[in-house]
Amino acid sequence: MSDDLTKSWTFRRHLRQELDLWRRDGLIDPSQADDLTQRYALDSLTREAERRFTHTIFVIGAVLVGIGVTAFVAANWKTIPVSAKIALLYGVMLAAHGIGYFLWKIDGRREHLGHALILLGTLIFGANIGLMGQIYHLESREGAAFGAWALGALAVAWAVSSVPNLVVAMVMSFVWLVQSQEAQPDAWTLWFPVAATAGSLGLSYWKRSMFGYTASLLMIGASSAYVAGLHTEKGVAAMFAGVAVSTAAWALHRFHRLVGRYESVGQVGAGLGVFALCVFAYVLSFHEIAEALYDEAIPTFAAWSYWSVALLLGSMGVVGWMIGRGALKGYDAVFAGTVVVGATLLLSILVVSPDAVSMTIMANVALFGFGAIFLGGGLWRLSRSFFWAGVLALAAQIASRFFEYETGLMLKSAVFIGLGVIVLVAGILFEKRRETRHV
Repeated sequence: MSDDLTKSWTFRRHLRQELDLWRRDGLIDPSQADDLTQRYALDSLTREAERRFTHTIFVIGAVLVGIGVTAFVAANWKTIPVSAKIALLYGVMLAAHGIGYFLWKIDGRREHLGHALILLGTLIFGANIGLMGQIYHLESREGAAFGAWALGALAVAWAVSSVPNLVVAMVMSFVWLVQSQEAQPDAWTLWFPVAATAGSLGLSYWKRSMFGYTASLLMIGASSAYVAGLHTEKGVAAMFAGVAVSTAAWALHRFHRLVGRYESVGQVGAGLGVFALCVFAYVLSFHEIAEALYDEAIPTFAAWSYWSVALLLGSMGVVGWMIGRGALKGYDAVFAGTVVVGATLLLSILVVSPDAVSMTIMANVALFGFGAIFLGGGLWRLSRSFFWAGVLALAAQIASRFFEYETGLMLKSAVFIGLGVIVLVAGILFEKRRETRHV
């Protein structure tokens, strides 16, 4: 049993529910149930859920207090002397950080409240940057204040291992990236996705935070696409970067499953990666979009593409390594092959840019493959989430082609009837397999 799975709160919650059924049905005796309860610390689940809820409440309260403090200072800004303004701004910030650190790291009895106060201090720090600029009439490059805020939040996040502070750093750094660029983008922006990966994913791994990991992937994907589009002024380059990051997110989770570590942390990220590939395939499946991309050839591969190409090569290396070790078998091998082929088709559309008709066909083939593999996975694994993902993907594809092209009402009615019959048959097969599995 992997250490990551042992510590997964979701896994333990499901295990506790199943454990009661196993004990009631006589599948395990009381001593075995007690051993499993102790092995996975199931008795502490209720307390952990309460702590999560309390932590969420404290974070929301800290955000509201931060907004309130900023509004109070702004409302009385003209009547407060400069020295009092500085003392108030930095006094409140340092008090929040100092008291929070004591309650969380030193005293330890109010760690969630302490964590929330440290987050409050970081939010006040951001407000202080803007207010200090007003006091001394400081002029800086647009977006520089958000950059300073992001660096401060990132330093606090790593210093106290705080995922909420990390999220603040990611949001502010992306705002800084967008606002600081004008007509000619700076060369340092090419390194932004790399820095975001190191700064955000590293801490998320260390904390084993699914939320932090997922937010980091979203940040990396958004920044990679933005930087590619910024340096090329081509939407096709941004889509290329998006496909690369999406493929890497899925491949990274497959790597975690193979080595047996951090699997639950990257599960949502892998789902988002495959979902993003489906979205790209769906968008590219429209003929009008294919025609527009045909006229917008991808720029020459240069510095803007190195990060995306590195992610793609890394993803292919992971898949090749898994195949070489024989780690992909049965449905997993088919699923991996479908993702790789689908991603390759999308990249071929963006890089090679064949004629619009071929581009549309390739995108529809990729989308159909994604839908079919999800639907097949739902039937094979009796997974409702996979089943519905496949049904929705195929239904969206058929309905879109149905309304995109001019057809008669009789053909439209036949398509809808056929689509409904397919869904009904798939549902029947799902139920039959479920009943067979339980016999």
